[in-house]
Amino acid sequence: MSAGSHKMMFGKKLETEIYSPWASHYIAYDTLKKLLRENVITTGNDGEQWSEAHESRFVSALDHELEKVYAFEKETYNSLMERADKLDAQSQSDPHSIDLSKFEAELDDITHFAQELNKFSRINFAAFYKIAKKHNKIHPEYTVNALLKVRMASLPFHNEDYSPLLTKLSSLYSFLRTTTAGAKGNSALSSTLPTSLSASQPVETAIGSPTVSAVGSAPALYTSYRFWVHPDNLLEVKTAILRHLPLLVYNPQVAKAPFSSVSDPLITMLYFDSPDFHTYENRLAQKLDSAVRIRWHGNLNDNDSIIIEKKNVEGDRVTEERVSLKLKYVNDFLGNNVHMERQLHKMHEKHLPDSDIARFESSVNSIKSSIDNNDLQPVLRAVFTRTAFQIPGDDSLRISLDSNILFIREDSFGDRPSRDPSEWHRTDIDDSGIEYPYPTIKKYEKAAFPYSVLELKVVNDAETGAPGQLPNWMRDLADSGLVKEIPRFSKYVQGVASLFEDDGHVSTLPYWLTEIDADNERPMPPGSSKPLGPAIDATAGEQGNSSSDEDEFNETIRRLETVQGMQEGRTSLSRSLGNGFSNRRRAFAGADPDAYVGEDDEDSDDNEEYSDDDDDEDDGPTLPPGVRRPTTWLSQSGPVKVEAKVWLANERTFNKWMHIMVLLAGVSFAMGKTPQAYMFFAASIFSGLWGYGVFTRRLDLIRARDGRHLDEPFGPILVSIFMLVALISQFATAYGKYRDVLNTTFYL
Repeated sequence: MSAGSHKMMFGKKLETEIYSPWASHYIAYDTLKKLLRENVITTGNDGEQWSEAHESRFVSALDHELEKVYAFEKETYNSLMERADKLDAQSQSDPHSIDLSKFEAELDDITHFAQELNKFSRINFAAFYKIAKKHNKIHPEYTVNALLKVRMASLPFHNEDYSPLLTKLSSLYSFLRTTTAGAKGNSALSSTLPTSLSASQPVETAIGSPTVSAVGSAPALYTSYRFWVHPDNLLEVKTAILRHLPLLVYNPQVAKAPFSSVSDPLITMLYFDSPDFHTYENRLAQKLDSAVRIRWHGNLNDNDSIIIEKKNVEGDRVTEERVSLKLKYVNDFLGNNVHMERQLHKMHEKHLPDSDIARFESSVNSIKSSIDNNDLQPVLRAVFTRTAFQIPGDDSLRISLDSNILFIREDSFGDRPSRDPSEWHRTDIDDSGIEYPYPTIKKYEKAAFPYSVLELKVVNDAETGAPGQLPNWMRDLADSGLVKEIPRFSKYVQGVASLFEDDGHVSTLPYWLTEIDADNERPMPPGSSKPLGPAIDATAGEQGNSSSDEDEFNETIRRLETVQGMQEGRTSLSRSLGNGFSNRRRAFAGADPDAYVGEDDEDSDDNEEYSDDDDDEDDGPTLPPGVRRPTTWLSQSGPVKVEAKVWLANERTFNKWMHIMVLLAGVSFAMGKTPQAYMFFAASIFSGLWGYGVFTRRLDLIRARDGRHLDEPFGPILVSIFMLVALISQFATAYGKYRDVLNTTFYL
């Protein structure tokens, strides 16, 4: 079967994704497609040239559709914010008089429409770029790339920041939980916004899944679970968690700010390793004893200090040491010029407890010795936005969701060092003023991770030490198909495998690379919370040459096509699957990803010359050794369950074949030593062998969760033909004997 024969056409896909109440507000995709072939449709002549008039009508229609979609998206988002504001005002004015059932219904309704609006924006954005690509393919003498980029920048329906709305929804759900639980009515809604515990408080970390971790002197142990979240499912996952846990605001000042100014923080991690990647290899082999990294929030120049962290691993226990350093002292600390006497003297002057001073000195010496003894240096930068969920003061369940993950080389190895060896960080990034996603960085020095990473940490039983169990609502989320569990996933390991494997620095790769679509490895992520927008915004005002525009346009299309695997038949979060939570790797269940990569945009009755398959299929990069294309999209993943009736149906079919074998054998024995008897006996042997062969083949397919058809029509057809021939033969023989008897009687 050809690659294109099983692909879902984008036009059909768009029809299935349309939210019926908003159908008239979607892009008129079919109308635009017909306009692209207006010269053929109106004249009936395939040779009719595409004229300026045709182009003008198409561009005008395209612009009209852009304005229509943008106006509806903006109006709907503002409407949702207004409805949330009304609930906010209700909760603060007179909480006691609120009808909680109506309040919850309205809140759930807002959440539902927010999810639908996000899907609306994504599918329309995909449709506009699909139709533009189709235009450029059919009519290469004209191009709409520049127009589309400029108009998308002025009508950014695809780039809506949902952080203010999510923050408000978090507060409203927190208010609802508190009020339902019997909290006092004088609890102001704004006070339900949790704030960060403090920059110096340890954050639990884990290796493996489930893996236990302990931090500092804290006695609590945690079990950690890590998942991937497809971009299509990101907002739905966030809203599902918001119903049970509030957003965690990292900066306490942000919690006091208006909702419209709240957004997820940009976090930068700078990972250390030796030139031979000793830490990377130990992480893969699960032999890691310690790891060092630097962390800061936002732009480096906006910070007075950074945090240097060291993880110490002893079996399943992970302890963490951290030191806060001012920027001007980092180079000295990483070199051999560190002198902590002045800092210790200041701590004594502040009359800090001796235990704190001793802990600080011990941490400094421990981190410094690890760096010196293992020849550690910065090799990789990971930049991402983090959304955290946690009930204030309750560490029993903590959730973090890292999105828009971008890896950047930070090494000073070889003849092409990415970082000045005399500096601890890349000054071309931090001192030049460029912002995420750092468009000036060379392509081979950066790699975008196509999914978000969801991490759950559940506190273990304090008495027995048993692994922490997820609440039922979290089990439903894990089993819903919206997320995919990836045990032992590490952002550092993923970044090194993405950026250093081609140079021969590493030879061992993590197992999860087989789950990643290679086409989604290198394209750049967005500059905001929306995955596909900034590629347009960053270039809207530029007047580059045509080849540069075309390359950028094609890159946007490739990125678009790899994240278009919208989930079909998604399981409702409210449905309890009753299977518990499994720590195993979950199999992907769904269609082949090739059904969405390089989709053919045309309807079935369109001419073959307008197909997009030929150039889309060749856009993907060559996969590295040992890495294969995934069999299914992440957004369609989930646990694959084989019901008991499937096994029983296979056994019943086998029993039927055994019954047929016995019947045919009985007939052959009853017929004695006639030629027909041998034929029936051979048919009975065939039936038995065929039934056993079909049974074992289907058993293997069921065990492997294979999607191939289980039907085997050849055997039944062959037996039916034999029976038909046998019956006709028997009838002919019996009829011949009957004629002989009649003739003999007549002559007598």
